[in-house]
Formats: sequence, structure tokens, C-alpha cells
Amino acid sequence: MFAAITAMPVVLCSCPEDCTEHEPKGYVVRMDNDYTGNVMVCMSIGKDTVYSEPIFIENHTFKLVDDYYLIYLWYKNYAYTSIKSSEWNDTLKSVVFSSVIDSDPFKEVYGFYENYSNDYLIDLIGKGSLSKLEKFK
Repeated sequence: MFAAITAMPVVLCSCPEDCTEHEPKGYVVRMDNDYTGNVMVCMSIGKDTVYSEPIFIENHTFKLVDDYYLIYLWYKNYAYTSIKSSEWNDTLKSVVFSSVIDSDPFKEVYGFYENYSNDYLIDLIGKGSLSKLEKFK
């Protein structure tokens, strides 16, 4: 008789209280479609399932100008659904994965670390000066 023992490494990590100070305060993203009124979900890394129920129903994406939008969420693994924010109710949880219409919505992503006004960000876009921000994608 053989006994199989599987060991998985355990990785512990900690974050100092100020660990978010080095993360962007927000992102200017370029998208081909306007999803400001759609429910946003977090996808698994392989984008083959919805990682969690939609918690980003409203106020997650703000139009700046043209194809540029402002988001305050970490941009990776987020997707937009065909479900409108105004239509959301908990009975839609079971169909949220099949309602994903764009699992790679951000064509360009720029992070910023200061508290910038929307007018300032719009001015950067208008002047073609987004290179002043950190380009992630």
C-alpha cells in the first residue's frame, strides 16, 4: 500500500500600512466602446469565469473625452457586461458570465499618482501629453 502526500507551498505576504501609496490613484483608459452604463465584473486570470459577483454596478467608469475614460479600479481582469446598471438585480447573478461582452476593454492604460482633476486629464489628452502619466498598456 502506498500513501501519497501532496505538499503545497504556503506563501505569506504582508503589506505595510502605506503599501497603497505606490499604487496609482486612478487610470485614464482608452476604450473602443462606451460602457459607462454597464455592469463591470472581475474575471479570473484566464478570463474563463467571473471571479466574483458584480460589485461594480455603478460609478466605476467615467467618460473624459472622445474614447478616453477614467477608472479608479485596478484595470487588469475587469470586463464589461451587456447588463445595464439600471437593470441590475440579484436574479441576474446566474447569467452574469454569459453577459460578458468585452473581457479586454482597455486598449491603452495610463496611471496617475497625484490627485488630478478631470479637466487636467482632459487637457493632457487634448495636448497629446498622456506620456506624462505612467503607461501600463
